[in-house]
Amino acid sequence: MEVTAGIYRIRNLVNDKVYIGQSKNLEKRLREHRQDLKRGDHPNSYLQNAWNLGQEFEFSVVMYIGDLSCLDSAEAGWFYLTRCCERAYGYNMSVVPSSPMRGRKHSEATKRALSEKLKGRKRGPFPPEHMARLRKPHKSPPPFSDEHRANLSAAQRARYARIRAGLPAKSLAGDQ
Repeated sequence: MEVTAGIYRIRNLVNDKVYIGQSKNLEKRLREHRQDLKRGDHPNSYLQNAWNLGQEFEFSVVMYIGDLSCLDSAEAGWFYLTRCCERAYGYNMSVVPSSPMRGRKHSEATKRALSEKLKGRKRGPFPPEHMARLRKPHKSPPPFSDEHRANLSAAQRARYARIRAGLPAKSLAGDQ
């Protein structure tokens, strides 16, 4: 299986400032950064402003990671190594890798702009047949047969008997 997750770096070749990020799909994420920068609508204004000045950038993968649970800690390590959250060294806006807005608040102007942008937008284009399915009452599962209920009862009695005898609720051999 090919590893596609890891840590990437966008480095300004003029002033050596860096932007560090993580992704489960590195190739796709780096392509998205390039597209956003070329369109002029990258969410990181510091990086976008430097791009708009015509400065040259290098897009690279600095670490491949097979275990996705390690992405945040690996990114935090690269944040520390590169000091990319300090304006003099980098473009990252947050010191918390997985939560860019943690500890920050939107300004009132930003809140108004977001509100205006989302006005009139529907929460989802649900077709009528989907809405009809949602309105139907929930159907409960069929009741257990008498035989099945007797088997459940016997298994539960055996379990309690083992517990009363000081044994584990279920034996390691798998017998009930």
